Amino acid sequence: MFSRRLSLPDLIDLCRVLRHQLSAGLTLHRVMKQQAERGRYSFRAVAGRVSEAIQRGDSLADTLDREKAVFPPLFMAMLKLGESTGHMAEIFGELERYYQLELQLRRQFRSQTFLPILQFVAATFIIAGVILLLGFIASMNNAKPLLTMFGLGGAAGSLAFLGVIYGTLFTAWLLFRIFANLGRQKAWMDHLLLSIPGLGSCLRALTMSRFTLALQLTLDTGLSITKALRLSLDATGNAHFS
Repeated sequence: MFSRRLSLPDLIDLCRVLRHQLSAGLTLHRVMKQQAERGRYSFRAVAGRVSEAIQRGDSLADTLDREKAVFPPLFMAMLKLGESTGHMAEIFGELERYYQLELQLRRQFRSQTFLPILQFVAATFIIAGVILLLGFIASMNNAKPLLTMFGLGGAAGSLAFLGVIYGTLFTAWLLFRIFANLGRQKAWMDHLLLSIPGLGSCLRALTMSRFTLALQLTLDTGLSITKALRLSLDATGNAHFS
């Protein structure tokens, strides 16, 4: 909510541009300057700040730390890895493929969950309509609402039912986002998420995919196994693994 982070299409486009232009021999400063002038509108301001910081002589690691609200942890860790290993173009190619796969899986998930969500919404409104109808019938007969278990009936009862259902869902989502932001990069929060049945196995699979991707790139550079493991664990973006 109110996130400044770049979207997946923006990240894919950025990785593609950086891969092509760095492979052609352009410097990172020049590429970022071009993106600040002619890149996607959502990235121009960030590219301008990065370009100015590199021109001042700031390290890439310090520059990215100031923009951690814009880039995802994996992107930042892999970019720092590319700076230390000199394989920037290859890393952007791997990131492009990774984010394309993530975008494909996200779209697949949305398409498969659209019908169940639609059925749930329709069911809640049908129940609300039944409550409204029962209250109307009860008012015509000067009787109490038929749904006496919850005391619901009429328009007020129907709205109360919808308010409880969707208010609970919104509160749960809001609390999850708040605790996720408070617990970001904290081992206890990541450990808690990994221990949730169903969700934990999916998150562990995503984390391991990031780890193996980073480990492949680090081992190909000739780094020591200790440094390669540390950089790869940081690239997961999961404090529990780190």
